[in-house]
Amino acid sequence: MLYQNTDCINQYNDKGTTPSYIYDHLGNKAWRLKWVNTDGWRGYYEAVPVKKYGWTKIDDGWTTGEWDDAGDNAYSKTETRLKKLAKEYASKGYDVTAVYVLTSNVFSTAFDLFIKQK
Repeated sequence: MLYQNTDCINQYNDKGTTPSYIYDHLGNKAWRLKWVNTDGWRGYYEAVPVKKYGWTKIDDGWTTGEWDDAGDNAYSKTETRLKKLAKEYASKGYDVTAVYVLTSNVFSTAFDLFIKQK
């Protein structure tokens, strides 16, 4: 199963703040958010796993624009890729979570993909 965690984006949209931690589907404070500067005014958040909860990062990526208006239908390609990875890892006994995070580009969304042994 693919869990898609949008808590970071939801909190920013609802409250105008970015959370310090993101919770997994079991209610654990599983990831802390780390800001990564790419230059003086731009950057992105990275979800960093809290070791005691057992999540391991296996991939990351970006989508730009609305799901259906990105160049070359980027979201559709991303969604297909995530579902394929989730199916592959689920067959090996892993939970898979995509943690969506903010970037300084208002038209982009980034994600970090994690697995955890069930």
